[in-house]
Amino acid sequence: MDSYSSRLIKETVARLPPKERQVIEALYFGGLSITEAARLIGCKRDTVRSREKRGLERLKKMLPECGINGN
Repeated sequence: MDSYSSRLIKETVARLPPKERQVIEALYFGGLSITEAARLIGCKRDTVRSREKRGLERLKKMLPECGINGN
C-alpha cells in the first residue's frame, strides 16, 4: 500500500465514532490484542470485538467514497 492510500485510510478512521476509532487504532495501528485493547480502554473483550466489527463495517462503506476498494 502506498503512502497516499495509508494516509486516506488513517483520515477515514479518524472520521469513525470515537469508541470505534479508539478500538480500530489500538488493534490495527497499535498492534494490540483484543485483551490488551480491552485493558487499555477499560471495557470487556466482547465490547472491543463488537466495536471492532462495527468500525470495520463502517470503514468498508466509507473507503470507496475515498477511492479505496473496501474489500
